[in-house]
Amino acid sequence: MNWKTPRIDGASTLQIIARVIVPLSKPAIATVIIFTFWWTWNSFLEPFIFLSSPDLFPVSVGLNFFNDQYGTIFYDRLIAASVMSMVPMIVLFFFAQRYFIEGIQLTGLKG
Repeated sequence: MNWKTPRIDGASTLQIIARVIVPLSKPAIATVIIFTFWWTWNSFLEPFIFLSSPDLFPVSVGLNFFNDQYGTIFYDRLIAASVMSMVPMIVLFFFAQRYFIEGIQLTGLKG
């Protein structure tokens, strides 16, 4: 199929994709982006296994190292760092909240 073949109302295939399909898919794309970022941000096992340098560890793995050489856990610092690690997820959700809620609402619609 030729990409420049005119269709209904004189729109080519690329124009149909750009003006119809992509705008209708924005909520679904935003939801996938939010979930992918969330799963990557919260991943623990894969970075813990594959990374060897503490400089490359994500926040979730770094929180595991909130103890001193004798095994004492500093709970006050651990809780403060845990709260601070949630800030990027909360900010992302507030910026994409409209698309996220719209994507969830549209999943229950029929025909």
